[in-house]
Amino acid sequence: MKLVNLFKTATLATAMFCAVGVSNDANAQFGKKLKEKLAKAAAAAEGGGEAAGKVKKAKEAGDPYGEDFTDDTGTSGTYTALDGIEFENAMGAKRRQRTLKLKFTGRDGDKFVNELKVFYNKEGAAYTFNLNDKETKKLGTKVYRYDNFHSIWLVEAEEGVLIGLNNKSTHRYQLDGNETATDVFAKDEAKLEVYDLETAQAKFEQMMSKGKAKEDEKKRAQLMEYEAYKQNVGKVVFVDSYTRFNYKYMDKPSENPDNFISSREMGDDIFLGAYFKEKIGTSCGADCQLNIVYEMNGKKGDRVALRNSSAKWNKMISVKKKTDRFCYNSGHQMISSRENIIDYAFMYTLYQNKATFKEGQTYNMTVTMFSNRDGNNEAEIAKGTVSFKYKAAKMEKWFKQFREWYDE
Repeated sequence: MKLVNLFKTATLATAMFCAVGVSNDANAQFGKKLKEKLAKAAAAAEGGGEAAGKVKKAKEAGDPYGEDFTDDTGTSGTYTALDGIEFENAMGAKRRQRTLKLKFTGRDGDKFVNELKVFYNKEGAAYTFNLNDKETKKLGTKVYRYDNFHSIWLVEAEEGVLIGLNNKSTHRYQLDGNETATDVFAKDEAKLEVYDLETAQAKFEQMMSKGKAKEDEKKRAQLMEYEAYKQNVGKVVFVDSYTRFNYKYMDKPSENPDNFISSREMGDDIFLGAYFKEKIGTSCGADCQLNIVYEMNGKKGDRVALRNSSAKWNKMISVKKKTDRFCYNSGHQMISSRENIIDYAFMYTLYQNKATFKEGQTYNMTVTMFSNRDGNNEAEIAKGTVSFKYKAAKMEKWFKQFREWYDE
């Protein structure tokens, strides 16, 4: 966990890190990285090269802590760090220790302690981590959290190998996929030839992907008890008022699906929602966002594309970054007369069709939701169709409002 960057000194702890999202194809990424590392090591060994089972060593701080530890779980022992822990010695000079002694205590008498101490100098200075039951269960491997406000973790990649991770956001009591691999501790130093930081990151993302998929499966089974979700998985739905949704409670879609509508007079209030088979954060990654694309008669209003097209559009279309939910049921405003709000991508789609509208005629609009990364639509996650009967008098206000903004 690259404690050298985490702790400025052994007495003053501060944390600043860069976060990255969960890989979109974590299993493939890890497999690729691992294969590359193993092939490199094998080639070096065959040729007698420098990389044959060796890791370039950082300068040692001196003697490590003298005591050795064992425990029934196999966690305790002497580890070599890929990077190591930086600290100040008695003379105030900075030193880096790569030989670490770890001691895990499961129980103290009749009490469960579940504490992991990482000793990093010969005087016995140590950092204390605690086994996190929830994350251990989710990932199916031992997960330890540093016991203060920092979002710092040790995750067991395999027996005798721990990946150090941290999240730039403090006070995180659970892993959220934005963690960065910053160090690796291994009982067998040769393992560090395989587990460089890039491979460690891929391994962590693989474990997170599997853990999240398992959690999602359980949550999806619970959501199937709600008729709104059960009847509309993968669909975009429409209502005449946001109050038709159970908008105050995320992923508790107790709304009555009988209130969903399939047609509306153009210009009247209309709101949309959607129900996803999988969270965007699981299928695409924590760095993805939700995108909504409106389409009518071949004319489109793509929210992300429009937002990225100019500073003007950027001000009018917000980013939809909620990626940790199955239900988008807060009542997204397409038109809300009470609040005088329109979705400018929706109105742009209508505006492009304005010349073709005839009084009293009905026009279909398709609304598609995508997971979107860096401006690119990754996967379709929900879709729905609604028909509008054109009423010029009702649309006059909205077209005027949009035209004045669009032409300015």
